Amino acid sequence: MRGGNLSEWDRRRLATGIGVAVLAVQCLPAFAQTSGSPSEKSPAAENLLIHSSPGFGGHTHNLLIPYSVLDEPPLQGIRLESTTSLFHTHSVALTREQLVKVRHGEVVAVKASSHTFSIALTDPRSPHEHRVSG
Repeated sequence: MRGGNLSEWDRRRLATGIGVAVLAVQCLPAFAQTSGSPSEKSPAAENLLIHSSPGFGGHTHNLLIPYSVLDEPPLQGIRLESTTSLFHTHSVALTREQLVKVRHGEVVAVKASSHTFSIALTDPRSPHEHRVSG
C-alpha cells in the first residue's frame, strides 16, 4: 500500500482474507459440536433440532428444543435462543399450546425476523424421533 491507495493485488488479498475469516467464524459452531468426547451426550440426543428457513444471504439458524418441555410443556411456555449465524441470534417463544400441538404431531411454524422455524415430530408417540423442516 503506497500513499493510502490499495493496488488491485492488495484489494484482492484483503477481500480473500475477509472471506476466509467470515467462513472460519461461520464454521466454528460446527467444529465445536464435533469436538466433544465420545462419552458426552450430544445436544441432539436430548433436544429436538430444528433448522430455520434461510434469511439474508442464505444464512440459517438452529433451534434446540429440549424433549423434556415436549414431554411436559410448562404452563408459561418457553423462550429459546437460536444458534448464532452472521453474528446474531434470534429469540423464539413457544406457548404451552404450541408445545402440546408439536407433542401431538402437528406442525407449528414460528417466525423469528426473516426466518421461520417449522417444528414437528416424526412420530408423536415417540418424541425422541424428529423431522426437521424449514
